[in-house]
Amino acid sequence: MSDNVVDISDALEARRHQAADERLKQMRAAFRAARLNAAGKGPTRPGGGSGKRRGKKRHPSR
Repeated sequence: MSDNVVDISDALEARRHQAADERLKQMRAAFRAARLNAAGKGPTRPGGGSGKRRGKKRHPSR
């Protein structure tokens, strides 16, 4: 009778991971849409667009 036992734990774990990935995709899409709607324009950088200062580095007078 033990020959008829089938281990489905791997399949269940794979299904659980697939469901979690799908929920994560939906949440990312919702956050992206909310950020676009709040700004009323295209996608923005997470830092608000205030990147590092570029150009010549300034050192104090010596």
